[in-house]
Amino acid sequence: MAKGAALTRTRTPNPNPNPKPSPTPGQVAKEAAKEETARARQAQREERARLQEQQKADRLARGGGKRQRCGVCVGCRAGNCGKCSCCLDMPRFGGTGGRRQPCKYRACSQLAVQVSSDWY
Repeated sequence: MAKGAALTRTRTPNPNPNPKPSPTPGQVAKEAAKEETARARQAQREERARLQEQQKADRLARGGGKRQRCGVCVGCRAGNCGKCSCCLDMPRFGGTGGRRQPCKYRACSQLAVQVSSDWY
């Protein structure tokens, strides 16, 4: 070698400067347990959702559901009387509003069961 010639070696860059250590058997077991727990919870959520859908379908089959006023009969179109116990509880007539009931004389003669599309 010639005097003054420096020996240089080119370094190849490390593709992963902070390599992740391989997991220990205990860590592998913990991860497996976490995954199993997550699968069990997902199965429970799906079962709960299936049961709720079944209950909704059963309620609908029995004629249950939210009843809604027709809006066209005499009872629906009448105003509050202001004298019955339900009206006297309304804040507009000086009551506390705790009962939250409509006027007794505004009863709908054709209450219909509301069927919403999200019940199927």
